[in-house]
Amino acid sequence: MFPDLTSGDQEVDDGGPVTYFPFSDGYDDGFKYGVEDHNHYFSRFKDVGSKSLSSIIHRLDSRGRRVDCVIYTFLLSLAADVAREHGIPSAHYWIQPATVFGIYYHCFHGYRELIAANCRDPLFTVELPGLPPMRIRDIPSFLTMPSTSGDLYSALFTTVKEAFLTLDSEFKKSKEKPKVLVNTFDELEPDALSAIDNIDLIDRGNQLCTSPSGA
Repeated sequence: MFPDLTSGDQEVDDGGPVTYFPFSDGYDDGFKYGVEDHNHYFSRFKDVGSKSLSSIIHRLDSRGRRVDCVIYTFLLSLAADVAREHGIPSAHYWIQPATVFGIYYHCFHGYRELIAANCRDPLFTVELPGLPPMRIRDIPSFLTMPSTSGDLYSALFTTVKEAFLTLDSEFKKSKEKPKVLVNTFDELEPDALSAIDNIDLIDRGNQLCTSPSGA
């Protein structure tokens, strides 16, 4: 990502308000698609990535720049564990609407078998807590694909599921609702934002940039 770096310890500053630190995923020479195993990649990524992120936090702390909060997306739920080990608060950044978060949440909390059993019936109606009734065709296709869809799908599905299990773990360990920043606003999805008791869904407004033409 940063080919001009002479050291993995080097900070990248492009003159803007954000600076960057590269971190290793365990595949510094690249991942060979079609040759290497995707499940092994995500497993190694979690192990090496956790150590790499922890090292960055230590490095910043030694430079007098203590990390105040860690914000991560669903593919980097390992960051929540690292943050907790360092006594740093964390928040999950969900880049989709609250309704989509609710669908994923309930799929991993009791509704997976129902959705899987009816995945080939696009008109089958699913009723999820706090959400309006929806048909299978309205469910994200990622959740309705057969479990035999391939190694990459299996690895991604497991990784996404782990993100929600991490939120469950955060609640059990701290007894406080984990925070999830959601790409929506209260007036648009008031019910979906308050539909999950164990998670604090925080609307952040529309975070998607429009093109210069406004299209």
